[in-house]
Amino acid sequence: MAGHLQVDVEPMGPLGSFGSSAQRISMLFSEFIHRISEGNERLYLTTQYHGDNFCNRHHFSGLSDEDFELFSSTFPPPVCALLGSIPLKPELLSGYALEQVNLWIGRSTDGSSSGLHHDFHDNLYVLIGGRKRFTLFPPSDFKKMRLHGNPCRLHWNGLLNYEKVTRSDGATDDIISEFAIDKALEEKFGNLFESEEHIDKALESQLDAEIDFERRKKRKKQENPPSFSKIHAGFLHNGSRSDDRDLNRAEVILNPGDALFLPASWFHEVTSWSDGISKVHMAVNYWCNPPSNESLTESGCFYVDDMWPQKSHHALMCAEKILKPKRRVRRRRKHAVVKI
Repeated sequence: MAGHLQVDVEPMGPLGSFGSSAQRISMLFSEFIHRISEGNERLYLTTQYHGDNFCNRHHFSGLSDEDFELFSSTFPPPVCALLGSIPLKPELLSGYALEQVNLWIGRSTDGSSSGLHHDFHDNLYVLIGGRKRFTLFPPSDFKKMRLHGNPCRLHWNGLLNYEKVTRSDGATDDIISEFAIDKALEEKFGNLFESEEHIDKALESQLDAEIDFERRKKRKKQENPPSFSKIHAGFLHNGSRSDDRDLNRAEVILNPGDALFLPASWFHEVTSWSDGISKVHMAVNYWCNPPSNESLTESGCFYVDDMWPQKSHHALMCAEKILKPKRRVRRRRKHAVVKI
């Protein structure tokens, strides 16, 4: 069902863990499954970056290029071919704006490590097969994490920023200005002068953001992502605990059917073991934009504007459009069986 799709697979790093800057390997999903079925424990299917997904464009001809880009960034391969087999967005995430859904598959007899790091989105992680141990530390411990990067801000919701300060929901100036431009242009019947002023401010902000992006791109590329720790997983579990006496450490074991909700920028090291039947470990995760509304508990509204909710709603509508013909086929097959 998803074997014909191109995926980028993460190879194990030189220190025996995943999450390094090692170059990803592009292959068909069916080839990846074949390799791990043959016993390969040095490959891991993790996050898929939507910029690489246009090689799969012809499989989704029912969407415009713009809609496909949004759809494939939210439901990258192989998830895009598994729609209907997993929830598009669990009810538990009601109120959240969905950013991306990923499938995680690997193989490890003795336990493979993700490396100690944090992500930039709120995360609902659901284990399907195998066993996983999450070792957790809160964002407030960032000064003791020996990070490759240097955090410059800790937001009220725990989100960490590096180099460039974002809004507390992760929105950068260029994303905010692009949304502001689109919104101003849609206000056709509003005050023309105010709309033009709004557009001018947004364009100026976007230009500043693009200049800043070019500057950062020219800097020397770091060998490891800034959100990764220099603390090796072996030391984390087998070394002396004297160094983390003042840390807020917790461990969680997930078995098939268990789920863990992990807020943005919580540090975690994940050790994964395969089960004895399928010989793989497998999970699906839902990344959501962290809330930006500090009055969330009073208002019930997660965000300060409708930028992320609109994007999430549009992506879900694209997924429903893809699912519609599949559901028709299933209904026809069901009726055919009844007739027989």
